[in-house]
Amino acid sequence: MKNLFEFNKRFFYVFFLIYIFLFFSFVITKSYEIALCQSIIVILAGIFNYIRSSLSKKYMHKSLNKLVDSLSFNKQNMINNLKLPIIMINNNGEIIWYNSVFRNNVLDNTDLFGQNISVIIKDFDKLFINNNPKIITNYKNKIYDVYISLSKNKTDSDESVYIMFFIDETNRSNLETQIINNKPTVVMINIDNYEDIVSNTTTSERNKIINDVELIINDYFGAGTNGIIRKTEKDLFVIVLEQKYIIKMIENKFSILEKVRTVSDNIKASVTLSIGIGLDTSNINESEQFAKQSLDMALGRGGDQVVIKHDDNFEFFGGLSSGQVKSIKVKARIVASSLMELIEESDNVVIMGHRFADLDCFGASIGMAKGVKLVDPQKEVYIVIDKEKNLVESLLEKVKNSYLENIFVSPDEVGDYINKKTLLIIVDTHIKSFLESIEVYQSCKRVVVIDHHRKVVDYINDAVIFYHEPSASSACEMVTELLQYFSNKESISNIEAEALLSGIMLDTRNFVFKTGVRTFEAAAYLKKHGANTIEVKKLFSSNMDVYQKKTKLVSTAEIYRKCAISLAKDFNGDLRVVAAQAADELLTINDIDASFVVFKFEDKTMISARSMGSINVQIIMEYLGGGGHLTMAGAQFNNKNIEESNKELLGAIDKYYQKDN
Repeated sequence: MKNLFEFNKRFFYVFFLIYIFLFFSFVITKSYEIALCQSIIVILAGIFNYIRSSLSKKYMHKSLNKLVDSLSFNKQNMINNLKLPIIMINNNGEIIWYNSVFRNNVLDNTDLFGQNISVIIKDFDKLFINNNPKIITNYKNKIYDVYISLSKNKTDSDESVYIMFFIDETNRSNLETQIINNKPTVVMINIDNYEDIVSNTTTSERNKIINDVELIINDYFGAGTNGIIRKTEKDLFVIVLEQKYIIKMIENKFSILEKVRTVSDNIKASVTLSIGIGLDTSNINESEQFAKQSLDMALGRGGDQVVIKHDDNFEFFGGLSSGQVKSIKVKARIVASSLMELIEESDNVVIMGHRFADLDCFGASIGMAKGVKLVDPQKEVYIVIDKEKNLVESLLEKVKNSYLENIFVSPDEVGDYINKKTLLIIVDTHIKSFLESIEVYQSCKRVVVIDHHRKVVDYINDAVIFYHEPSASSACEMVTELLQYFSNKESISNIEAEALLSGIMLDTRNFVFKTGVRTFEAAAYLKKHGANTIEVKKLFSSNMDVYQKKTKLVSTAEIYRKCAISLAKDFNGDLRVVAAQAADELLTINDIDASFVVFKFEDKTMISARSMGSINVQIIMEYLGGGGHLTMAGAQFNNKNIEESNKELLGAIDKYYQKDN
């Protein structure tokens, strides 16, 4: 009776629609013949669509029966008896059948016959190719573990059916999330430049700064979190709170960094925070260990940022400003004392920098070689440098004519001089993959690192002394400070002073960028010991060919988000020096905050990046696998051409702005 009623209702609807169609056709055409012809066409189209739909359903039903019949008896029995949501799809991911439990519980009594399974499982094509036996999916605010079973047709090996069982794991997932959110998490906070604040402010100003900072920390981490906050040292806070509050802080990108900066707006002192957090750990001890590592990473990257470690990954927030310049030299004096002891205890000393040594790397190496001789004039010292692949040809030729000629060895030659008591001093880099020779590093048991670049994840973590000052302008500045504590009996020569000064001038771009009080003090010390600024300036001179290439790179640059980008598509020869000079030159254009030059060198595509300071090019280059400093950085690609590398660069710039905003 119900089916008859449904049939009569459908017949009435069809008749009514035909009547309406005939009426309007007659009104429009004023012709019975035309209206009748149109009605016949509509009726025939409807009949054709009905027949096609019926045949399609019959074919689908026949195919489904054929596939189900091909299943083994065990699988047929399992499908019939299980009260689980079950769905079947074909090779193309098309939904061909599901049981009533699936329709009621998963689809909420809707139908998806004939549609692709990607409607329920996003990115299923990718998962389908991977042939995963289990998929976790989220559909209609429920989480399912989906188990997949493949059945081949016995008669047609190309025709298969995928049987998928949906297990509702929403409650378990919510419980796991709740457990994770309630995990105790350790946060460590360091007040950057605390010593300078104490030294450069009056007692009342100092008390006000510290009180304001503590109020901000207590309000941000304590209010509404039930967190435990303890001040363990004069400039260090340790906090324990539930992980769910850290997730909320990530969403607001740790606004505490900006709040603390406002404390010193009207006071002659800079106040910033370095924060380390250990996330997603199995226990509170591991969280504390991760927090310490994160805090070290934040300090090593210049401070004023948050670093979160979870698993083996670091996540960075902030760090968009330059590192705080420290005026107190206590650390330099302590490092100099420890380094002199290591030199005295060693049989010989090997000094090494990064590949394609520049003036800062090479100048620091020469300075440290002199430092070894100041400690012990009889101590053998060697500088490892590739004499063919470097950016210091002029300085290298000049130094070779002095008494230092015999200390330069290639990476292949230095192995003959290394023994168990050899001391390796690494300058101007702290990244293993950037070293002039990774084999030399692996051969030496005792290692000292002297570097000013902001810390990255792949750093040398087994150094006896890790002298790292991201606030310093250059490695040459750091070495110059150390030399002042090495000996009062003998001074450095003018050659060594000029080598060190050239490195400072390179990284500060003639005392313009990242230049602090200690930078000028180091330069004054070098000038006092015979550094000739005219001779140093000659080291930066270039020929007409280099100048013309630089001019062409500058003139063909394009602007993107206040970044000047130049692509060296039609250039031959070594462009490393030219690219760096062109990147510097592009910054002289109005409304340009950063510059990037993309060029080919041997079989690699390289990027030379520069900034005026408002954009942190180090972070942009880190997105591309590179690194460097806030105002000077670089990256390289092994299997991409210039156009592909430029596309990656534009994506990194977009990502930087999205994260900043």
